[in-house]
Amino acid sequence: ALVAADYDVTPLNYDNVTLTEEIVMNDFAGKYDVVVLAGGTGSGTNLAKSANILLGKVNVLSTKSFWYKHYGTNGGNPGTADAPSLSVAVSEGYAEHPLFTGIEGAEFAVFNDMGKSSGRYLQSNGSFADEAYAQTTIATTLGADCIGEAWAGDYGYVIIPVDGAQPEGYLTEDGKKLFVNAVQYLIDGVKFNT
Repeated sequence: ALVAADYDVTPLNYDNVTLTEEIVMNDFAGKYDVVVLAGGTGSGTNLAKSANILLGKVNVLSTKSFWYKHYGTNGGNPGTADAPSLSVAVSEGYAEHPLFTGIEGAEFAVFNDMGKSSGRYLQSNGSFADEAYAQTTIATTLGADCIGEAWAGDYGYVIIPVDGAQPEGYLTEDGKKLFVNAVQYLIDGVKFNT
């Protein structure tokens, strides 16, 4: 979705790297507008265990929920085979949030059903242990906190937690807009206030 929207995307693989402040400042800060933490990276990787070091140093769009277990509380999987977590409901007071620009309605589908037997598509988010990065939930899935944001100084963190490596081909048009809007929101660097 980001490439189709004409963003320059540079794939990097830091899965086996334990992030330090020095690595973040040398490899990311000032080089990339947004660091995207991708769905396929497992929660047991060195990157997962140290990703919180990015906060407050670079803008981050995370699609990971279960990494929080290393530095906060875990997310969850609200979707089931009978009730797949394909859609989000915008939280009260956030209908005008830039993440939802061009998306109609207070509830919209992010994924098309691809028949996953687990029904897990969108996940619930976790939270950071450090109150300096307190997240605000701006949308839910099946009643569970889902899309959230946190700001530390001039840098934003947006989480759109998905289950594993979701094929982009199953994103709805609104789902694609959501991810593109999230990147632009972080680049713009102006926190939404209700």
